Amino acid sequence: MDAIRPKVIIVGTSKADTANFRLWDTYRYFISSAENNNVPGRIIKCLVIDDADPKKRVLGIAAVGSDVNAIACRDKYIGWTTTQKSSGQLNHTAIAATVIPTQPFGFNFLGGKLVAALVTTRIVRDEWQARYGDVLVGMTTTSLFGSPSMYDRIPRWRKLGYATGSVPIVPDKELYYYWRHWLIENRSTEFQNITATKEGRGGPATSEKLRVLNLTFDSIGASPGSFKHGFRRGVYFSSFYENTREFLCGQIPESRLVLKPSIQADVEGIVNWWRPRAVQR
Repeated sequence: MDAIRPKVIIVGTSKADTANFRLWDTYRYFISSAENNNVPGRIIKCLVIDDADPKKRVLGIAAVGSDVNAIACRDKYIGWTTTQKSSGQLNHTAIAATVIPTQPFGFNFLGGKLVAALVTTRIVRDEWQARYGDVLVGMTTTSLFGSPSMYDRIPRWRKLGYATGSVPIVPDKELYYYWRHWLIENRSTEFQNITATKEGRGGPATSEKLRVLNLTFDSIGASPGSFKHGFRRGVYFSSFYENTREFLCGQIPESRLVLKPSIQADVEGIVNWWRPRAVQR
């Protein structure tokens, strides 16, 4: 345990960093049971490796992307209004959409907590600003199955409550595309309306899959609410600055942001917190 030196590696684009890009996708496919949906918007993928290991073994993977527009308990905690979010403040936060340790490292040595903490470090924040031009002042994440969660008792993550509403059950890709093809042939006008993109924008329409599923259920006379699971997602938020909320609410300029001492400690501070707990585990 004392020899492990966790290091975060930013994965480049598929063309510029082919090896790490494929490695990340391979790990994502094999070590997670959750479906891997590549949603439109910002995305930064990371590998967490053991830099002390000559083979640079992967300890986990992570990805942060465009934050969710509306999460009631998060918005209440920040003090956000809809106007503030729509004016660009949402670009200063991200969501940790993927946080997965490799096994048995994850179970035996609290690997999930380590990866969850490392995703908030400077290398990720700097990459966000370099790619997108916005300072990253905070990060949201949600636990798949409520509480208890691996995010509990991590100093960098604050639990805010639970996401409201239920989560739709998504069918396998083969079944989804079968339904999609059926809609194209049998309800073409409605399908075109729900999948149309705004003028000047490329890529799929926002929430296209959900819209396709709802039209499918409508076609067979079923209620979409019957195809949702009852798990409540726990909501967590990491503030990187002492005055993150004031900045997000437009009360102070970027120049007045004050980095938290715990965040300033970066990887070294995280490892010093994690290592004794991993040994105890």
